Amino acid sequence: MSLYRLTKFELKKLFKQKSAYTGFIVVIVVCILYFILNYVNRPVGSYGGLDFVIDTIYIQNNALLILPFIAILLTVHTVCEEFSRGTVRTVVTKPVKRENLIIGKFLALLVYMCCISYGILIVSSLCGLRWGYADGYVAFFPRLVFIYFLYTLGTLVLAAFTLAVATLGTTPVVTAFAALGFHRVVIILESFVQLREYTFTYHVINSIQFLMARSINTRTLYESLVAILIYILALLLVTSFLLEKRDITA
Repeated sequence: MSLYRLTKFELKKLFKQKSAYTGFIVVIVVCILYFILNYVNRPVGSYGGLDFVIDTIYIQNNALLILPFIAILLTVHTVCEEFSRGTVRTVVTKPVKRENLIIGKFLALLVYMCCISYGILIVSSLCGLRWGYADGYVAFFPRLVFIYFLYTLGTLVLAAFTLAVATLGTTPVVTAFAALGFHRVVIILESFVQLREYTFTYHVINSIQFLMARSINTRTLYESLVAILIYILALLLVTSFLLEKRDITA
């Protein structure tokens, strides 16, 4: 089974889950509630549409932690359920590499989280019309798309870590708490200046700050992007190694 077919297969399974649609509903409801709150408290002239769009993704990712929770819980639901029901055994009986199995699941999660993030972007952009946009908004929009993608990459680091823990055969509850604990530990480490540059959250925020500036330091931006990708790649390699060591056909 090719990686393309495997990813397509994982996507179909993912979007058949009620939890996948629940995630969409949650983020859209939060967007609307946040719009209503700002509609009442932010008069036109003191606030801008771009401010609302940026604030919305920040609230959902950093303040309320909705996007990290969705990434973790959906990964837990997908992987742990497959191990408990033995669904993954059926897949590995076919001519498919186990590393492709991991990559296929990860790419499916990537597509889903992008749909979630850009769903937020579309809804918040429409809501932002209430305050209007400056003349340079159209030229800035590609940066805005990349900013939302960076937030998505941050959630995918958590998804990759969740995959690694789930491969150990832990229960869904233990897996979820381990992933949430990992997220909190990274946030704590980010508060130490000496360790800050080694956390993926720092590089996500650092990249976004560069994109918000008028002139972009492309070298620093690329370095932060590479650091995030190294996190993801390393966790996927660990997951693949653990899956190879685990007997899931028994």
